[in-house]
Amino acid sequence: MNSKLNIAIIGIKGAWSSEILKTELENNGATAQIVQIADMAFDVQQNKVFVEGLDLEQFDAVIIKKLGEYAPKIIDWLSILSNLEDKGLRFFSSPKKLIKMISRIGCTNGLAAHQIPMPPTCITQNTQEALSFIKAHNGAIFKPNFSTKARGMEILKPSTEISHLEQLLNKYGTLYLQELMQLPGKDFGVVFMANEYIGTYARVGNKDSWNTTTQDGGHYESFEPNETILNIARKAQQVFNLDFCCVDIAETPSGPIVFEISAFGGFSGMYKGAGINSAALLSKYVLQNLND
Repeated sequence: MNSKLNIAIIGIKGAWSSEILKTELENNGATAQIVQIADMAFDVQQNKVFVEGLDLEQFDAVIIKKLGEYAPKIIDWLSILSNLEDKGLRFFSSPKKLIKMISRIGCTNGLAAHQIPMPPTCITQNTQEALSFIKAHNGAIFKPNFSTKARGMEILKPSTEISHLEQLLNKYGTLYLQELMQLPGKDFGVVFMANEYIGTYARVGNKDSWNTTTQDGGHYESFEPNETILNIARKAQQVFNLDFCCVDIAETPSGPIVFEISAFGGFSGMYKGAGINSAALLSKYVLQNLND
């Protein structure tokens, strides 16, 4: 039934998560091709996007898996892809929805507007305001507006010099600061497909790093969330209503808090930690929606 469906995967050629998604789509009878943002060209006169000579609208649908380097330019590309969505091309997830949460600030703003519990956070371009926040919370974590897997993040102590904050401001444009929470050495990825909960994995740190990312020695484990964690994660994912997302959440003495929502993560953690093949589930979900 799916043999005539031709799916484009916006991802990274050779990357595990993009390649396994391609494989699973093909296993379910579709044809699939990985295309990269870096290879795209927007023809303004025709209002078309071409990639490697192909008109993106020739595909039956597009799955947005990876957008390449995290930078402000990806918002521009999502805006361009929204034009194709308006013309009727099916996307999983919608570029219009992704635009609202693709930056760390955008995601935080959306979660805050819906009263999702988050760490105390300050977003500013004023270095004095930033320093006041750092001192008030006895330290903070600086996070770039566009980054993944803790890249560019650093701990700022109350003794941080204004000159260093100015350097960060000049480099990143905005100071995004969060209180350094006392966590039990692990946090969780709670994964949803549409509004359906499909599983949770834990990221466990190696005790030599403040963060739990695998790049800094962390590893994945299975985890079964309690109702409180699951309810908060469910409420958080409903803010953006994506076709696939992972809610990053942690337990604190005052209750669970949400750090962010990832539209593209979760494949590896689910596979290695929870033993769940998210690519297979997402492939079946996409093809079923296209055939309905």
